Amino acid sequence: MQASPQIDEDGADDVDGEEEDGTDEARANELVEAQSADNDASSLTLQPGQTPIVVAQLLFFRSFCDFFQTDNFAFMMKPDPALGKRSFGHLARFILERISVMHFQICQLENGGYKTVDEYKSYIKSLQGIHKGGVKDVCADYFEKTADLFIKRIRQDFNKHVRQYWLTDDKIHYMLGGDKEHAQHICKWMTHHAVRPFPFVNREVTLSSFHDNQRGSITLNLQSSMEYITSGVDPSVVLKNEFVKDEDNWQCIQRMADAEQPVDLFDPSTWGDLDLKEFQYRFACAVCIHPTHQQLSESYVQALALVALTGIGEFRRGNRIESTSGFLRYFTEWAAEIVDTKRLQGAMKAELLLTYMDKFQVWGDRAIELLGGPKVFEEMMNHMKSVEKQSDVERAEGLEAFKKGVELDYSVPNADKTAKVDVTARVGGRLTLSLLILKNDTKLSGESEGIVTKAVHAELKARNIKLTENEMNKLTLRNKVHRIRAHEFKELRTTRDLKQETDVSDVEPWSVEMKAFLNEKQDELLAAKGK
Repeated sequence: MQASPQIDEDGADDVDGEEEDGTDEARANELVEAQSADNDASSLTLQPGQTPIVVAQLLFFRSFCDFFQTDNFAFMMKPDPALGKRSFGHLARFILERISVMHFQICQLENGGYKTVDEYKSYIKSLQGIHKGGVKDVCADYFEKTADLFIKRIRQDFNKHVRQYWLTDDKIHYMLGGDKEHAQHICKWMTHHAVRPFPFVNREVTLSSFHDNQRGSITLNLQSSMEYITSGVDPSVVLKNEFVKDEDNWQCIQRMADAEQPVDLFDPSTWGDLDLKEFQYRFACAVCIHPTHQQLSESYVQALALVALTGIGEFRRGNRIESTSGFLRYFTEWAAEIVDTKRLQGAMKAELLLTYMDKFQVWGDRAIELLGGPKVFEEMMNHMKSVEKQSDVERAEGLEAFKKGVELDYSVPNADKTAKVDVTARVGGRLTLSLLILKNDTKLSGESEGIVTKAVHAELKARNIKLTENEMNKLTLRNKVHRIRAHEFKELRTTRDLKQETDVSDVEPWSVEMKAFLNEKQDELLAAKGK
């Protein structure tokens, strides 16, 4: 079988049919082996065309995960060290300082900074094997643009979903229970709220080992970190917070601010002469109950769904989950501390189970009392037994719909078919047509036409699209854009898989005015739309 053509360094095709070290599989294996060797591909000498596109893409994502994603994801999965392993997902007291860590990590990647980060060495090296330009739209320039765009989107989503939610007036006091250096400075920031800007101390601080990642401990500049965390927070609003303005809490905040050494609220050895036990309890009740993610709840939901597959009703389903999650799992952990064995069995297991049931009964009686007593508990149980559960009805309906769907013929849509790399308008230097609307047609001072109208008229002229004077005056801006789209369709239909004019969503500008609109306005408008 003849080998597929390979492009040499000089651009010539190699079609002699002999297998060489330049095949996709050989190149991929070579790069992956180098990646495994201490994340360093410096021993490779790559020529343009020797790096498979998919390998370069995977190396980029692996580099990002090694530097940012994996460590931060692992951190979010941890339980609070002071509250125990059942506090999985409750890290609210650490979250603000961790957001600061993530912010400065993203700063390292922005504006091309990723090129100097150790975790990206293999990715940067692999780009030597990518053509510098002109090879089916996918070249080194493409990777440069997509990397910058990817990091911009990470920053945009980080600000929208993380910073905007956590770094707020009503959550800034969560830092009181976190890193002791940050905690003392937020106390000083609150007690000296009239001093603006507040003079945070400019020194490097190492966060507790709880924040450590695969590279070791994490160090932050305290001044930069605190300025970032408090940049969008109004101290006058913070002081009105119910927790902060409480008289007892405020006194403790003042004492923490004035302490000679920074105080860790959950490490009594740092308290010195301060008595913060009651304050610690109030803080835990107010702050530590706030989950940073809902994965624990989601785990219970998924467990219920799995048990539901056995076909039992909701009442029995709930009982099984409660007995497994609320009793057997705790029993297994308790027994493992009592007996040094990998598996409980026989008489030993029965004896331990009876002992644990006695203990569990005491806890159960206490829980019933907290619910309102045996009478209230019995009413709750009767209600659960007698009421028909809506989820049973929905499950039956869903199962029936699924059975009908399985019998239908299924055709694979074009979007799911294997295709070449999708070069988006922003990466490929093309203009998105949906931006050429009256809403964006801003008039500049001294100009008779808006920026969109001016660019569209210039583009029509550059493409030699003939319009009569009457058409120029009467056609709407949208209709003129359609003329440009029709012209682009004729230009591209032989080189791209386009079936109709409406498949064209972006164009390559021909006129100076349209190129200016692309360079000066497109990124701004797309960012405003969240794209």
